[in-house]
Amino acid sequence: HIFSGRDAAGGIATAEDVLRVLSRGAAAALLGTRFAATEESDAHDSYKRALVDAPEGTTVRTKCFDGMWPDAPHRVLRNSTYEKWNAAGCPPPGHRPGEDDVVLMTDGVAFKRYSMVPPGARMTGEPEAAALYAGYGVGKVGDCPPVAAVMRDLSSLIRS
Repeated sequence: HIFSGRDAAGGIATAEDVLRVLSRGAAAALLGTRFAATEESDAHDSYKRALVDAPEGTTVRTKCFDGMWPDAPHRVLRNSTYEKWNAAGCPPPGHRPGEDDVVLMTDGVAFKRYSMVPPGARMTGEPEAAALYAGYGVGKVGDCPPVAAVMRDLSSLIRS
């Protein structure tokens, strides 16, 4: 887990994880991946399914998806774009496989393969090939419930 001030992030996906970081002095916990995989999330359904189906160890910290945010590593699920880029030796912009391919479209706006934009619910194209952000705790997600159910689970364990 990463502590920034008194907040904790990284690998936190369950009420037990929250309890663990709170007991170590955190004042708050961030559960980004857990909430990306909820019914109300604006993530594309295939992105949510990828989060639910992902076993532990399928994320990678990479600069692969740097379009619009250069030199900033992100943690994502391994996907076809990452695998092709990695197999090519992680080349820089201008030399990456399929660099000009449009993989997502929304409202007439096109996003190319190495864009940092994740697939949203109303996007079309190849969501699997886009940046599928996921944290260390993705292997603990396992379902895509309503936010209210996640909150009930979190609050019931924390109150007990």
